Amino acid sequence: YLEGLCTSLYDILRPSIIHINHLETLAEICCILRIEMLEEHVQNHLEALEGFGNICLQLLHDAQERLVFRTHLYLQSDILGYNPSPGDLAYPSKLKMMEDIAESLREETRQAKIKKISVSSISSVSSVNSNNQEDAGRFVPIAGFEPSHKASSFNLVTNSPADLHGMWYPTVRRTLVCLSRLYRCLDRPVFQSLSREAINYCIDSIETAKEKIEAKATSLDALLFQVKHLLILREQIAPFQ
Repeated sequence: YLEGLCTSLYDILRPSIIHINHLETLAEICCILRIEMLEEHVQNHLEALEGFGNICLQLLHDAQERLVFRTHLYLQSDILGYNPSPGDLAYPSKLKMMEDIAESLREETRQAKIKKISVSSISSVSSVNSNNQEDAGRFVPIAGFEPSHKASSFNLVTNSPADLHGMWYPTVRRTLVCLSRLYRCLDRPVFQSLSREAINYCIDSIETAKEKIEAKATSLDALLFQVKHLLILREQIAPFQ
């Protein structure tokens, strides 16, 4: 009886799964079937859920097959075939602008710390004076200063905006996001094959961008762009190896 219900469930779900185009949705379905269904439930009740497990396994294979197919198309169109905008190639002016923003944020941080220290010092002196004078009135905050607990609410930024992943070349960011989604969804040999394809396409796109930057800026700026993003790529793919 259970096997019949599971077969009906498979017949209903399969047409929907094999027509999904969204990579994130397919990856999520694969993770649910592989981890939550098969590993966490079916493996712990193998005899009772054998029929259900077989259906989950078939659905997982269908979802993985669709995910691999859609990933191939995505890598070709959005990584290898990416057409950069002028802003993507605005090097080194883009980095200089972000460093100016970073310096402005660091200056705001320094001023906030100075303000916090000043308020704390004034509050401490006033507290001592009030204890020594029995008829002293309550402490009145000095105009222009905020209490220390408010000053500490500043969001102190220590990292340069130029190093945030939002500043990475789009194909590098897309490649890493794609690999992070595939890592838990696919068998290791399949993932390794796709990851090699993705990384090769990404390197080709960086080379293409370097050539376009070189045509507008200097050879050194173009080379630094290439080296920067190749180092980012190497560092970020290390957990997948």
